[in-house]
This record gives sequence, C-alpha cells and structure tokens, in this order.
Amino acid sequence: FLVDNLDTRMHSIDQIESVTQLPTVGTIPSSKYNNLQIARLNNGSYPQIEAFRRLRTNLVTLDRDPDANVIMVTSAQRGEGKSTVIANLAVALAQSGRTVVVVDCDMRLPAIHKVFELPNKRGLTSILTKDVEVEEAILNSVFPRLTVLTSGPLPPNPTELLGSAQMVELVED
Repeated sequence: FLVDNLDTRMHSIDQIESVTQLPTVGTIPSSKYNNLQIARLNNGSYPQIEAFRRLRTNLVTLDRDPDANVIMVTSAQRGEGKSTVIANLAVALAQSGRTVVVVDCDMRLPAIHKVFELPNKRGLTSILTKDVEVEEAILNSVFPRLTVLTSGPLPPNPTELLGSAQMVELVED
C-alpha cells in the first residue's frame, strides 16, 4: 500500500493525459537498440518506423497556428531518447516533402551531430556568439531536404545564450 501511494511516477498514457490535461500526439514503441540511430525509414515497416510516420502525421495535422514551424522536443532527464526521436521525426518530415532544419540546443551534452555523423566544430553557439553566419554553420545531412545545425563548441554560458535575443531571432528566422 505504501509503495503504491508513494510512487509518483506515471506509468500510462492515461495518467499523463490526466495530469497534464493535454492529449498524446504519439507514442514510440521501445526498440532493442539503445544506441543513437536513425530508423531505416525506407526499409520495411518496423513498429518504430510506423510510429514516427504516425507522429509526423499527427503533428502536421494538429489544429494550430498555420504559421507555426517550430517543434521542440525535451524531457526531464538525459538518456530518455530526445536525440533519437528528433532525428527520426526530422527524417520522417523530410521524406514527406518538407524542408527540415534540426537545431541541437543541448550545449552541455550534444548528440545530434553524432546521430547524423557530422562535425561539431561550429554550430548554434558559433552563431549566437557571432563567430559565424547561419549559412556557414548549417550542415547538409545525407537525407534530402534535411539540414542540421549542431550545438557547436561548449560555451562558458550556455543558459544565457539560449535565453538571448539572438536565440529568439534565430528561431523566428
């Protein structure tokens, strides 16, 4: 009785929706692979691939501002799969004909450059500190219509950079 009542974790979609008062737009089934990877979206129909396609469709058809072009993915803890979800969702969106730019805002533990196998010598921090222009930092991925803005070198003040006017302007652009 005590264990059940002291456990504040949420174990089901119904619990999450009840607490947040928000609908679930998608769920991704677990995979036996725990490393960073992009689902092979052109090869077969694995449950994860279909889940990313459904998530893409649900996000695209949400009743929201038609000018809204930014999707943010976050979580409370590291290691929960943010980078994997972002990468696979970006590939699914690009494969549907949309132009996608993935921006890695995790300046302390960046992973997007690893997922897409790209260098991280310059990126978001380089733009925000005005070391380079946006066009110089955005990298092409192997996927058509999908480009990546890696996090760049670790700055001494990542929180200040993310909260800066330059960051707001960059997201708006």
